[in-house]
Amino acid sequence: MLMLRVAMLRWIVLAFAALLLGACEPRSFVSESVERLLTSDEVSVRYRRLVLPNELKVMLVSDPRVDLSAAAMAVGAGFQDDPADRQGLAHFLEHMLFLGTEKYPEAGAYQRFMSDHSGFGNAYTSIDHTNYHFEVAHDAFEEGLDRFSQFFVAPLFNEEFTAREVNAVDSEHSKNIDNDFWRAGAVLRTLYRPEHPLSRFGTGSLATLKGVGRDELMRFYRQHYSSNRMTLALVSNRPLDELEALVRGRFGNVPNRHLAARHVAQDYLPRAAALRLLTIEPVKDVRMLGLEFPLPPAMAHYRAQPLRLIGGILGHEGAGSLLSVLKEQGLATGLSAGAGYETADFASLHIVVQLTPEGLQDYRRVLRLTLGTIRALREAGIPRHLFEEQRVMAELNYRYRDRMGSDAIASTLSAAMQDLPLDDLPEGQYLLRDYEPGIYREFLEALTPDNMLVSLMAKGLATGRTETYYGTSYGYREERGPAFDELARATADVRWHVPAPNPYIPRHVRLGRPEGALKLARTSLLHLERVGLGAQPLAALQAMQGQTFANGDALLAAVRDVLPQAGRPEAMAQILKSALALPRRLADTERAKIWYLPDWRFRKPKAEISLKIYTDPASDTARHAMLGQMYTAAFEEAQNERAYPVREAGLGFAVSWGTSGVTVGFSGYSDRMLDLVGDVFARLPSVELSEQRFAALKEQALRGLQSERFAEPYRQSRYYSRLLLERPAYTREELERELSSITLAEVRAFAARLYQRIYVEGVVVGNLPPELTREALAAALNGLGGAPLPPGRRLRDAVNRVPSGDWYYGEQLPVGNSYVGMVFDAGPRDPQTRGALLTIQRMLGSSFYNDMRTQQQLGYIVYGGMSERQRIMSLIMIVQSGAYGPDVLQSRMDGFVPRFIQSYRDIPPEQFETLRRAVVEAKLEREKDIGEVAERLYWTAFKHDEQWDYMSTDIEAVERLTKADTERVLERVLAPHSRRRLSIRLTGKEHAAGISRDRAILPGNPLLREAS
Repeated sequence: MLMLRVAMLRWIVLAFAALLLGACEPRSFVSESVERLLTSDEVSVRYRRLVLPNELKVMLVSDPRVDLSAAAMAVGAGFQDDPADRQGLAHFLEHMLFLGTEKYPEAGAYQRFMSDHSGFGNAYTSIDHTNYHFEVAHDAFEEGLDRFSQFFVAPLFNEEFTAREVNAVDSEHSKNIDNDFWRAGAVLRTLYRPEHPLSRFGTGSLATLKGVGRDELMRFYRQHYSSNRMTLALVSNRPLDELEALVRGRFGNVPNRHLAARHVAQDYLPRAAALRLLTIEPVKDVRMLGLEFPLPPAMAHYRAQPLRLIGGILGHEGAGSLLSVLKEQGLATGLSAGAGYETADFASLHIVVQLTPEGLQDYRRVLRLTLGTIRALREAGIPRHLFEEQRVMAELNYRYRDRMGSDAIASTLSAAMQDLPLDDLPEGQYLLRDYEPGIYREFLEALTPDNMLVSLMAKGLATGRTETYYGTSYGYREERGPAFDELARATADVRWHVPAPNPYIPRHVRLGRPEGALKLARTSLLHLERVGLGAQPLAALQAMQGQTFANGDALLAAVRDVLPQAGRPEAMAQILKSALALPRRLADTERAKIWYLPDWRFRKPKAEISLKIYTDPASDTARHAMLGQMYTAAFEEAQNERAYPVREAGLGFAVSWGTSGVTVGFSGYSDRMLDLVGDVFARLPSVELSEQRFAALKEQALRGLQSERFAEPYRQSRYYSRLLLERPAYTREELERELSSITLAEVRAFAARLYQRIYVEGVVVGNLPPELTREALAAALNGLGGAPLPPGRRLRDAVNRVPSGDWYYGEQLPVGNSYVGMVFDAGPRDPQTRGALLTIQRMLGSSFYNDMRTQQQLGYIVYGGMSERQRIMSLIMIVQSGAYGPDVLQSRMDGFVPRFIQSYRDIPPEQFETLRRAVVEAKLEREKDIGEVAERLYWTAFKHDEQWDYMSTDIEAVERLTKADTERVLERVLAPHSRRRLSIRLTGKEHAAGISRDRAILPGNPLLREAS
């Protein structure tokens, strides 16, 4: 450790000396130094808050860094506004707004426009608001806003689609019927006051919405949609004045119906001097104890955030926590606590405990320990040090937050504007400002047994009732007298205590100077063109395309003289951030190859380290695969209490098992990351876990494998797809058999021999000094020991090719929905074919969705697009349906394919150009955080042959594509005479399997193994 700290001090001294030397240069150089140019990133974001004459609240965000423009409108109406006899009406109306307006009447045109211009649109309906959002290419933003604004000016509610879209809502509900989260929520609602809007079924179904027509929709729309209940957020690279003009010209005419704010009662569950216990039969084999406490609204106290603090203490996982106590007694494997409902009128706090078999048998003890902990916290109060830790972390996390996509920023902002003051956004939704012990006490005093609803979910519980909308079997009873009084007197375990001060909370963060080579690539110039660099400097930079510079200073020296004086610092900053950063090797030996890339763009005191350790054994047999999974699960469980305070301080690690062996990842604030690397690697060869905890972990893993059979079909399709198309792959049954006989002693022996021969592929990205990182990683790997693992013993994923012709795999599922997924094998990746498939995908996605979902109403889960496994590309089409079996789905999808081929051939040249341009725009979208940079670096280094500038090659290939080129690829991949198609047909329990004309195929079939 001393070596690390001395090296760190050396790095800081050198960085400080560099700053001093820079200060001695002429002022013009200082203003254009790498450090100054790169630290100005966040201040370039501009906000403007408006209230239009029609009382529409608006937040404008001008951010030159965003790749796409976005907008979101939150409307203060949700499912709590549904009429009692029309449950789901708000959600149904949300669907209908996408199906045409007076100005843009064609159903499906909105989604097609967004898809053709590198974007998408979506919406969600919550308890108290509905949120509509989209993102699109910058040059299409004006028209996108115009189309979007018409949702709130003149929707059609076309009678034809009104009758049809009810089926889509019903399909959305049907996909949730086998989901235990939705089922439990519906059962809980049966205990809420019947007259309270929270008791309603917000999704809606064919039964609750049957007969809804245009008049009823229009009446609800006029009753609840008004500009004075709406909040709009725009995010774009355009200046604020331009954004304001776009808003005023399109949203100023949204009707203001002067609707009064609607409020509902906060007591959706009246108090009762009784233990109110729901017993719920799940679909999956889960065991959970849930506690729900109705609360007064917490939104007004957003500066103090009471639920965040209370949930953080009750859900703590470190030493002395409630979870630690429950684990020590063999009662639980996990616990979470935090806010449930949060509206302007009411809130709730939920605690969920994952039970062991012993915990299920003695759930009353779990309940007493939980309530005793709450009582102890109520008596102790929330100490100042915990508030200060949360406050510091909130400020750090907000200041150095990862970038969200434009759509996510707009959607989050518009929703927050419904409840928080405009002047306190965006930071108000993230920061803690006020320590309010009195408010915390008020909420803690509401966490009492008489204000509690308890739910116990597990197989085999006594039920006797059936919930209306999901068909869930449940039971309910109330226990008064001594049983209830015992809960009121419950005390905490003597080992529980409020979390001690966290020594890992960062008090200081440092930003190092990025050092490394930079290339002015083709993509660099395209990025600079997008951000508005002038024609003259772009022309001058064109001559430098392809040049590599040793560091940032060399690049700045080369471009300084070709830039005009006015605005030169801003232009140079953009050039630094747009240049292609080239990685350097930290290690290249028989035991490891590790690449390093500094943070040029984000300038945050964060880093990512991802190390893939090839081991021998790896997942070469089903037993080794299961042993590896149990080893990494046991290792993380053993380290959890120690690691939790570190994670709370913004520095985390994860250890996982894959085909090749172990992957170890570190992410977060970089200040103490290298110390953590050394600590974790020193512990890897051992598993410090009790037999009792291992037995609980093993039983949990077994239930997890068994429960996968009850997941939604489209999720299960990934499992069957892996079995058919990837090697090695093992069935659930194989893994379950191996798991049943694995012991803790065997896992410990496995861990001890696992690292005897290793090879490491890794990447390091972000705010870490390269030489210090090289030393730390070398020390960690040397401490791990092990001889080099030769290339021939490094197990890697392989991909099976689909043979020529039409093939299918079928499976009967114990869930309600059916599924068909078609994989059209397009062959090994190359820039030209990939570009053609991406261009085709632009049209395929919207056409398939409009045909299968909007027009034919086959199901809610519908997707068409491109996929890639290792180096094998494909086009895929999937439909999941609660109404139709796989034979109907397959037939309808088969009918779509020739129609799509012809419709693609028929598109005019200008539409092809739009599609091709959208592909280029999408390729220019940059990573939003350091984690994404690390993922791309790993992929490029180890799966794309170190082709660092592959994106420029891809873009050039797309730009050379002709329509005829893409038609040839389309014909080869989709047409019956040449295609390689695999259909995965999963049949729900309510449907017949049908008969397929395709040839059957099985996992491991040698026909699939033509090439990898």
